[in-house]
Amino acid sequence: MSALKRNADIANNLRSLLKLSSEPVAIKLFKAPNRDLPVRSPERLRYCQLLMLARRGETYTLDRDNIACPAAAAAFGFAPLPDKISRGEMLKTLGLFDTNEAASTTMAEMPRLGQGEFVAVAAAPLSKAGYEPDIVVIEDEPEKIMWLSLASIYFKGGRHS
Repeated sequence: MSALKRNADIANNLRSLLKLSSEPVAIKLFKAPNRDLPVRSPERLRYCQLLMLARRGETYTLDRDNIACPAAAAAFGFAPLPDKISRGEMLKTLGLFDTNEAASTTMAEMPRLGQGEFVAVAAAPLSKAGYEPDIVVIEDEPEKIMWLSLASIYFKGGRHS
């Protein structure tokens, strides 16, 4: 079965069973330039914008030159985190945190992929992704995510952290 057919089946099952309000998003990380990369975004986008576009049916790729969010660029290992963000100044100024220290702590604890390990990140609606996703992002109401979370531990039990 092709990746496209398998992804479309999984997406349809997820949407049907959970009654999702939007499309699951297939994320693929690329370690090297690749002619199979989905269409590069024609404009600079934040990673969150990439996810929103994919949920609405679009497919794009971001790389170090067209990712607009410096924190996301650092998280994907495309670029180091700028000092004003790592010190918390910018995030405090934007009103996202009460103090520079709170913002700085958050940035210090942000998971990051290895610097230069990946060259691009692609996002597509799962039902239209012709690749094996590294991650599937599902955004919806808390109750639907709870059922998905419980399903993921159905066979072995355990807790999520």
